[in-house]
Amino acid sequence: MAIAASKPGMALLILILLALIALAVLPIVEIAVDNAPPISHAVLRHGREALVARECMNGWELRMYNPTTERTGLICMTSEGKWGIVILNKYGEEITAFLKNKAKTLEQVIRYMRNAGYELIQ
Repeated sequence: MAIAASKPGMALLILILLALIALAVLPIVEIAVDNAPPISHAVLRHGREALVARECMNGWELRMYNPTTERTGLICMTSEGKWGIVILNKYGEEITAFLKNKAKTLEQVIRYMRNAGYELIQ
C-alpha cells in the first residue's frame, strides 16, 4: 500500500485491474448460480433438521392426510431419536420436512397433525 499511496496513478491502475478481473469472473459465477440445485423450503426454514426428517421418505411409521389441502404427512422416528414429519403435496412432492422436537410420544405428533387438519389414514 505504500507504493499506491506514493503514486496516485498506481492506485487507479490497481482499481481498474480489479474491475477487469471482476468482469471476467462474473460469467463463471452466473453459470454456477444458474446450475445450482434449488434449495427447498424445508432446508431454508428448518436447515439440517429437514434433512434428518427426510428419513421418513424411506420408511414412515404413520401416514396422515389433510383433505382440505390434499397433502399427506409422513411421520417417523428419526435416527436422532426425534419425530420427523414430511409433508407432501397431492403429487407426492415435498412441501416441507421438519423435526417435532418437543413431541415425546407418537400421540403428541398425531394430536399436532390433527390440529393442522390431518386425519389418520395408516
